[in-house]
Amino acid sequence: MFNQRVPVMTRTERNRLAFLTSTHVVDDLYQGAVPALLPFLAIERHYSYAGLTGITLAATFLASVVQPGFGALTDKYRNLGWLVAAGLRDPRSTAGVDETRDPGASTP
Repeated sequence: MFNQRVPVMTRTERNRLAFLTSTHVVDDLYQGAVPALLPFLAIERHYSYAGLTGITLAATFLASVVQPGFGALTDKYRNLGWLVAAGLRDPRSTAGVDETRDPGASTP
């Protein structure tokens, strides 16, 4: 009936697929962690509702707009595959969480 050959992935292709899958899993976990951190940030770090809303907005914006934008760039220019890892380098830098902030200090 169907006598077509099934394409076989090379080891390099499997490694790339595993890398992309793992970075996608990390990104999904990060997106789920932001809402879970909001009560902690409100109670322990004394963030205002505006600050919490900003954190949520930044995380949602980055997931909804920036991530597909980088995906389109890497699809168009194949040599920009390193952007996938660069986007997950330090999630705290994109969430607006400042771990050096002293909750007892007065804000300027």
